[in-house]
Amino acid sequence: EPDGRLRYQLYQWDGPYVGLDNSRLVSDSAVRLVSHDQDGTVVFVAWSDGGNSVMTRGSTDVRRGTGLRGLGLTSAGAGVTSFAYIVKLDPHDYQVIGWTFWCTRWNNRANGIGVSTLNLATDGSLAVAGGAAWGLIQTRNHIGRSEPGGEYIAVFTPDLTGARFVSAMPGTGVAAVGNDNGATWGIGTGTVRGRPRILFASSAVEDANVYGHQSQTPTRNALQPRFGGGQSDGYLVVLDLARGSDQMARPRTQADPVPHRLTIRNAAQRADRLRPSTAEEGTVARLSESFPRHFTVDFEIRDTKGATWPNFVYGKPVNGEVVYRSAGSQGAFTIKADRWLQPNGDQSRRVLGELLERERPDITLTVQRFHGPRTERYEEQDDRGRTQRSEVTYQEAEAVLQVGDRRIPVRPQCTFSWNTRGRDGAAVLVRINGYMTLKGRDLGLRELANEDIDIRFTAQGYPPR
Repeated sequence: EPDGRLRYQLYQWDGPYVGLDNSRLVSDSAVRLVSHDQDGTVVFVAWSDGGNSVMTRGSTDVRRGTGLRGLGLTSAGAGVTSFAYIVKLDPHDYQVIGWTFWCTRWNNRANGIGVSTLNLATDGSLAVAGGAAWGLIQTRNHIGRSEPGGEYIAVFTPDLTGARFVSAMPGTGVAAVGNDNGATWGIGTGTVRGRPRILFASSAVEDANVYGHQSQTPTRNALQPRFGGGQSDGYLVVLDLARGSDQMARPRTQADPVPHRLTIRNAAQRADRLRPSTAEEGTVARLSESFPRHFTVDFEIRDTKGATWPNFVYGKPVNGEVVYRSAGSQGAFTIKADRWLQPNGDQSRRVLGELLERERPDITLTVQRFHGPRTERYEEQDDRGRTQRSEVTYQEAEAVLQVGDRRIPVRPQCTFSWNTRGRDGAAVLVRINGYMTLKGRDLGLRELANEDIDIRFTAQGYPPR
């Protein structure tokens, strides 16, 4: 807000939540640079040390990807290194309208890169500068000759799907030009005689050793074509963006995403990939608050039209157990979620925002018993017109959902995965996923009273200790 108060909390997902076995977006990640254009579009650069990063998700939805490919680069095959995510957010609803993963490529896999400076051109293009490990992907119009690494500058199309200019810049960036010692480039943008231009400003010496190759500092149409001596010279690069600018003026309007439903069909698997349970008859799985120490319970809550931001809440079991039976699992348990994601700032855009105006209520689910198994089968056509068959076996539960002081009888449809794997390879005896749809009024919502609200929960059981 203008007075400095927080308006909306974007990203900033809790570490324990993204560490859940059904998430594991655990690569260290942080926003490093933020800017905006004249229309208020937010652009930022995030750093991460891996590809399983929360930066692959939306600003208000940690369970859904952005739906954008950007430059088409991926982290496949990479070890631990530094990558960049470049993101644009709509100034009205703060959803992602431009996104790309940015890296170099070495030995047919992703390699590290960094971004130390960014700015938006008047035509919406994005200019960045930084340092790259070997394997910088340069455009044909790059300048100079050197190994593809070290200092570089780049300009991306407004929708972040193409590179207009990428070039290694050996011999540059030898002195800090900003408040941060890591900022070795400054970037200015503007219009000259109606033509959008970008000015990169840095420092330079005569040449540099880039991965064992002595490379001359590049110049083109320069007033001073060679190094002048001393510790460093000033160094400027001016790029004219007029050619092709009209076709790339703004990020293309994104179609409204198809609402993400939380129903039993989400759990369906291809019929040819189904595997029988490996659990032995009578196997007991315990749900306990004390073991394991990490969190194993989460709730995901969405309105079925996708008109509001979803809510995510997590916690631990209270008590209970589940017993494996070939004729259908049995048991009873209670789980509780009391930690809300993105709890700060204005909550009015979230599905349970009305409830969060007063407090952050605990969500408790008490499962009393399970009914016998049912199987649903589905058929649909893939992109190539082939019929794909899938199925899911589930059991309906009798349960009570409590949100704050409000108790709601529910009948979630639950799946059981026995002898599955968890974090760091640890064995999980059973993972239970449940799905249910309620009316907003059941949850105490006024504005969404007549709307359908989907809820998914997950809980895990372990061998008795």
